[in-house]
Amino acid sequence: MGDGTVNGTKCQHGPPECKTMMIYACNKYTSTPDKHAAFVECFDQTLMAAFPKGLPEGSVNMTFAEQGLKACSQKQGLDWDTLSKCSTSSEGAGYFAKEKTKTPAHQGVPFVSINGAPIVYNSQTLNLIDEVCKAYKGSPKPAACSKVEAVEDRSYNSLITLA
Repeated sequence: MGDGTVNGTKCQHGPPECKTMMIYACNKYTSTPDKHAAFVECFDQTLMAAFPKGLPEGSVNMTFAEQGLKACSQKQGLDWDTLSKCSTSSEGAGYFAKEKTKTPAHQGVPFVSINGAPIVYNSQTLNLIDEVCKAYKGSPKPAACSKVEAVEDRSYNSLITLA
């Protein structure tokens, strides 16, 4: 992971991204969906507050990533030491491998894929709420699906897999 790879998988933003993805994978498979979503949202908010115009290449170093992830884990009532140990273990590598198999082949980032549907690439016209609502098969639809939401001019994307 020191070179920005995990088991041969290259992380676009280098070692800090690999570490973050390992922590995310460990959390996802050892927590509840709600707690995992809150943890990811916390770190995304940390990144957006620190880099409101997006992430320039090399902007997040390992210290920033680990401090932000640790603060978010504590805020969410998660055990940071357990997550950190998992991220360097064979168990964590297995979780990362599971997530890798869920990531579709793609031409660039950022992108979203909802429930295995074709990839939607980020653009100024992308309305993620609309895309999720179109994919949602349950009834009734969530309240957000009946509202018209403005698309913000900044965006960060994560792979979302709805169960």
